[in-house]
Amino acid sequence: MTQKFSGLAIIFHSESFDRVQHGLHIAQAALALEREVRLFFTYGSLNYLKNDSFPLPSVDEEPSIYGKNPKKKENENWREELNELLRQTKELGAKFYVCSKSMSLLNIARNELSGVVDRSMGLITFLTAAAADQILFI
Repeated sequence: MTQKFSGLAIIFHSESFDRVQHGLHIAQAALALEREVRLFFTYGSLNYLKNDSFPLPSVDEEPSIYGKNPKKKENENWREELNELLRQTKELGAKFYVCSKSMSLLNIARNELSGVVDRSMGLITFLTAAAADQILFI
């Protein structure tokens, strides 16, 4: 018997730019298909939701596709592009959650986070809210 999921929940863990960017693109595709989307940012990925201090972009997967030096292929406007992607994803209806435990471990206060963030919560609370959703870990 196949389970039908009503929504999509994505858990972002990595600080890798490509993982965060691709996860947001997946979220937008799910929103276009009229699925409810919940995004949970934890550990290194939290840095992409901070107001003023994005991490320097890094690429985790298959760096050979970017050539020997991935930084040479970077667009100078990557921060603005990612902010726009976050804003669009929020406007399309995604709910943004941040891990309260990770915030504590990384010494990040709620007022340091972007306005796209809906709420901070623990993992158990997030998984309870996403019980009927397909869950991806990125």
